[in-house]
Amino acid sequence: MNTGYRMALLCGLMIAPSVWSAQDSVDIRPLPSPVEIVRPLERTTQPLRIDGPRGELPRAPAMVRTSPTHGRTASEDATNQTAKPTERARHSPSLRTPSTRAPRATRSAHPPKHLTPPGRGIPASAAATPSAATTALPTGRAPDPRSVYDADVARSHQAHAEGRTQDAIDILLGRWDEMVAYGDTGSLGALAYWAADVGDEALAVRAARQAAELGQSDRDHAVLANVLIRFGRLDEAQQVLAQMDPNTEAGRAIRGSLAVHRAQIHAERGDWAAAEAVLDPQRDGLDDGAKELLGWVKYRLDRLDEAAQLFAAVYGKTRSESSAQGLVFSLHRLQRHDALLQWVQRDNDSGPLSRLVAPPIRLALAAGSPRLTVAPDGQLSLANDTAAVPPPAEGGWQMRIETVSRHKRGVAGEGRLTQHIPATTLSWQGFRDRLSLRIEAQSADDGSRSTQGIGWYGWWQRDLGGGWSTRLGLGRASVDGVAGLGSARPLLGEIGIRYNEQRWGVGLSLARQPVQESLLALSGKPASGDDPAWGQVVQTGLTISGRHRLQDWAISLSATAASITGTGVASNRKFELYARALKPVAGVPSLQMGPELLLSSFQRNLNAYRPGHGGYFSPRAFAQVGWLAIYDPSWQGLQWHIEGGIGYNWNQQASAADNPLTGTRPDAIAASRGQGWVYRLLVDASRPIGHQWKLGAWVELQKAANYRDGRVGLYASGALD
Repeated sequence: MNTGYRMALLCGLMIAPSVWSAQDSVDIRPLPSPVEIVRPLERTTQPLRIDGPRGELPRAPAMVRTSPTHGRTASEDATNQTAKPTERARHSPSLRTPSTRAPRATRSAHPPKHLTPPGRGIPASAAATPSAATTALPTGRAPDPRSVYDADVARSHQAHAEGRTQDAIDILLGRWDEMVAYGDTGSLGALAYWAADVGDEALAVRAARQAAELGQSDRDHAVLANVLIRFGRLDEAQQVLAQMDPNTEAGRAIRGSLAVHRAQIHAERGDWAAAEAVLDPQRDGLDDGAKELLGWVKYRLDRLDEAAQLFAAVYGKTRSESSAQGLVFSLHRLQRHDALLQWVQRDNDSGPLSRLVAPPIRLALAAGSPRLTVAPDGQLSLANDTAAVPPPAEGGWQMRIETVSRHKRGVAGEGRLTQHIPATTLSWQGFRDRLSLRIEAQSADDGSRSTQGIGWYGWWQRDLGGGWSTRLGLGRASVDGVAGLGSARPLLGEIGIRYNEQRWGVGLSLARQPVQESLLALSGKPASGDDPAWGQVVQTGLTISGRHRLQDWAISLSATAASITGTGVASNRKFELYARALKPVAGVPSLQMGPELLLSSFQRNLNAYRPGHGGYFSPRAFAQVGWLAIYDPSWQGLQWHIEGGIGYNWNQQASAADNPLTGTRPDAIAASRGQGWVYRLLVDASRPIGHQWKLGAWVELQKAANYRDGRVGLYASGALD
């Protein structure tokens, strides 16, 4: 995607008024800046240019060139009054040779013979039409050379206005000697700019240098400096700048333009520090485009606070696409999503920032979601989720196709569990509503028995306004129960409500979900002897969650009280508390780190794989403290999401009966204690395929003293519109 960077680097220069023109005014625009802003390389798919291709004249404020006796502005009269005597002689009509023509014409000394440079003359096409001055003279009277010259100058500007730039150049080039003799720096400047427009470097520099030698004003030197900068001759332009007053508007503009071009050269070489050293001293005099370039330089140097300030200042004035991208990049890496949300709200859905941060992402920002990723064009989206499809960034339909495999180590017929789950999720995003339907097939075995089935789960989430949202879900588990259980596939569901502000939020939800710690918990065990079938455990619980941003810390907290039941399984009660606090790491973009805590307690120990037990970990007391890191870089064309944690846990399991339903042998399972280190790693990588789809893979590993669990997944997701 090509995005125009509005780099009007050479604004506000005035070309000295010409000695004479047959037109009231002619627009002469400053030369283009060929600067291409260099965004972060890993986030750029193709170069982003200023308005228009290289070689096209920029569209900055017009440089006015007026007839000395007609249409002069008050500011030009003031310029003439304050100019040096030699300048007034060139620009003031009162100091030139008296005119013998009509009041609108001023006549200077006649030009010398042999006016046209050798080898060049007025083209036949240009000479074919008689000049206005020639046709206006009475029959038999010789045309006044100055009138013919004025008419040709007028025709050159007319040709340029009609898009016939080369014809305009040829007309003026045929009047080179007159331009020099009359000191017509305005026409020489126009010739220089037009030649630059068509890429004729030699002619452009020649004409601009002649204008500077004749005019000797800062505005004349600015024309030459602009031309030299246009063709990358920065050292020569620096020499011209040395002849100018650095405190004039023209001098400041040229100095800033030189700084930007030199900084761009350093940036293209990857020398961001040198680019910063060139731009920083000129910061107060930089225009919006140059400040934005400085913002990208600061971004690459990881001076994210300064970069965000520069992008915010530019976006506040210009609402440009590129400054919006810079604002998203820098604030996302600073994890200052609350500040980004404030800018989006200020945008009122009218600027490019609103496109980069779509409505569903704003909900995620308001909810304090840390799992966000930014695309190469600056568009925010939810990071890849191993459990659900991200919402479409701009509304409409989206699909996710995935397959997941899991292997949990353990004793065959007991804790060992292997699962294979292909699934498809279809979701729809509206202005206030989100709908999602997931259909999955699952096969599972524990080394001695296997089962399979197809399940589904759908949910609806609605934004109620004012920070409130609600969610409803309903589905069926995907693994069939063994023969003899009352329900082949238990019903699942949820109902919840949330309230979010920029710095805090709270939620309440009631949910019913399967327990997937063993095949016994998933589908049960068949009848054996006098023991009927039992198992297939589900958890129904109430969860209160909250978040708060305290300065740079993002704090999350959830507490769950649940009942765990199954067919032929003793009921159990569970309480769980989870908390974490993450803070961005200075100097390492997109990295957050902080502590986490997990506490849980179960009423009964139902960990065994015998009748009445559920085959799930259920300690009387469990505590784990650890350190968590979340990293979301972009590298080698891939978008990464990495989570890593290390912790230490303690657990105490109560004694249990052989069959807790009957109470036989009440101490058949002895009480126990355990402790040790636990490790967890999740790595997710995705790559765009086409404009709206991406392909990704992820792997998750968990390890404790007597527990190992691993999952791997492949997925493709994208929009269907």
